[in-house]
Amino acid sequence: MKKTSCIILFLVLFFGLYSQDYDLIVTNKGESVACNIDTITDVSIQYRMKHNNHWIQTYINKDEVIEYKYGAINKDLVVFRPGTLCTI
Repeated sequence: MKKTSCIILFLVLFFGLYSQDYDLIVTNKGESVACNIDTITDVSIQYRMKHNNHWIQTYINKDEVIEYKYGAINKDLVVFRPGTLCTI
């Protein structure tokens, strides 16, 4: 019983520590993009997002962005378009 309790506690802690929140970018076209923001400059936002189950590095011009937030999306509570991190 002790061994089972320890395993369950370990699994809960492991998945709790590694649950990942994504950053959010909202575009002026009404799209919400869940991503990992890398760099923000005066002109653009560079970020990584998942596309077809691969992480890609890309950017968006700041004049196309309405809002961005760090750690705004819990990946377990959002439904994404298949193969991407764009929310439905």
